[in-house]
Amino acid sequence: ALERVGLDHEWVTSGAAAARACRERRFEVALVDAGLRSPRAALEGIELRGRRPGRAVVIFTAGEDEGEAARLQPEPVPLEQAAATVVEVLRSGG
Repeated sequence: ALERVGLDHEWVTSGAAAARACRERRFEVALVDAGLRSPRAALEGIELRGRRPGRAVVIFTAGEDEGEAARLQPEPVPLEQAAATVVEVLRSGG
Protein backbone atom coordinates (compact mmCIF):
# COMPACT_ATOMS: atom_id res chain seq x y z
CA ALA A 1 0.00 0.00 0.00
CA LEU A 2 2.88 2.39 0.65
CA GLU A 3 4.12 1.92 -2.91
CA ARG A 4 0.65 2.71 -4.28
CA VAL A 5 0.74 6.13 -2.63
CA GLY A 6 4.32 6.73 -3.79
CA LEU A 7 6.11 6.46 -0.44
CA ASP A 8 9.68 5.21 -0.27
CA HIS A 9 10.11 2.93 2.74
CA GLU A 10 12.27 0.31 4.38
CA TRP A 11 10.72 -2.78 5.99
CA VAL A 12 12.44 -4.32 9.03
CA THR A 13 11.23 -7.02 11.39
CA SER A 14 12.68 -6.16 14.80
CA GLY A 15 13.33 -3.27 17.11
CA ALA A 16 17.10 -3.72 16.70
CA ALA A 17 16.78 -3.60 12.91
CA ALA A 18 14.62 -0.47 13.16
CA ALA A 19 17.21 1.25 15.36
CA ARG A 20 19.95 0.28 12.89
CA ALA A 21 17.93 1.57 9.92
CA CYS A 22 17.32 4.87 11.74
CA ARG A 23 21.06 5.30 12.26
CA GLU A 24 21.73 4.68 8.56
CA ARG A 25 18.94 6.74 6.96
CA ARG A 26 16.59 9.60 7.72
CA PHE A 27 12.91 8.74 8.09
CA GLU A 28 9.92 11.05 8.43
CA VAL A 29 7.45 8.52 9.87
CA ALA A 30 7.75 5.14 11.59
CA LEU A 31 5.05 2.53 10.93
CA VAL A 32 5.16 -0.04 13.75
CA ASP A 33 3.35 -3.40 13.92
CA ALA A 34 1.60 -3.69 17.29
CA GLY A 35 1.93 -7.48 16.89
CA LEU A 36 5.71 -7.41 17.34
CA ARG A 37 6.94 -9.49 20.24
CA SER A 38 7.88 -6.26 22.04
CA PRO A 39 6.37 -3.23 20.30
CA ARG A 40 7.35 -0.95 23.19
CA ALA A 41 11.05 -1.87 22.73
CA ALA A 42 10.74 -1.19 19.00
CA LEU A 43 9.25 2.23 19.73
CA GLU A 44 12.09 3.03 22.12
CA GLY A 45 14.67 2.12 19.46
CA ILE A 46 13.24 4.38 16.78
CA GLU A 47 15.07 7.66 16.28
CA LEU A 48 13.55 9.63 13.42
CA ARG A 49 15.81 12.31 11.98
CA GLY A 50 13.59 13.72 9.28
CA ARG A 51 12.63 17.32 8.67
CA ARG A 52 9.68 17.46 11.04
CA PRO A 53 9.98 18.29 14.73
CA GLY A 54 9.03 15.55 17.15
CA ARG A 55 8.38 11.88 16.46
CA ALA A 56 5.81 10.86 13.89
CA VAL A 57 4.83 7.27 14.68
CA VAL A 58 1.88 5.25 13.37
CA ILE A 59 1.16 1.95 15.11
CA PHE A 60 -0.97 -0.56 13.22
CA THR A 61 -2.71 -3.77 14.20
CA ALA A 62 -3.95 -6.64 12.06
CA GLY A 63 -6.73 -7.28 14.57
CA GLU A 64 -4.89 -9.97 16.52
CA ASP A 65 -5.17 -10.14 20.28
CA GLU A 66 -3.75 -6.76 21.10
CA GLY A 67 -2.37 -7.45 24.59
CA GLU A 68 0.33 -4.82 25.10
CA ALA A 69 -0.78 -2.98 21.94
CA ALA A 70 -3.94 -1.83 23.69
CA ARG A 71 -1.75 0.28 25.99
CA LEU A 72 0.50 1.78 23.30
CA GLN A 73 0.53 5.42 22.31
CA PRO A 74 -0.37 6.54 19.77
CA GLU A 75 -3.39 4.25 19.66
CA PRO A 76 -3.01 1.52 17.00
CA VAL A 77 -4.95 1.89 13.75
CA PRO A 78 -6.30 -1.06 11.71
CA LEU A 79 -3.85 -2.39 9.12
CA GLU A 80 -6.19 -1.32 6.31
CA GLN A 81 -5.88 2.31 7.46
CA ALA A 82 -2.11 2.34 8.06
CA ALA A 83 -0.97 3.77 4.70
CA ALA A 84 -3.67 6.45 4.71
CA THR A 85 -2.70 7.38 8.28
CA VAL A 86 0.96 7.73 7.27
CA VAL A 87 -0.05 10.04 4.40
CA GLU A 88 -2.21 12.07 6.82
CA VAL A 89 0.71 12.43 9.25
CA LEU A 90 3.00 13.58 6.43
CA ARG A 91 0.48 16.12 5.19
CA SER A 92 -0.17 17.49 8.68
CA GLY A 93 3.50 18.04 9.34
CA GLY A 94 3.73 15.61 12.23
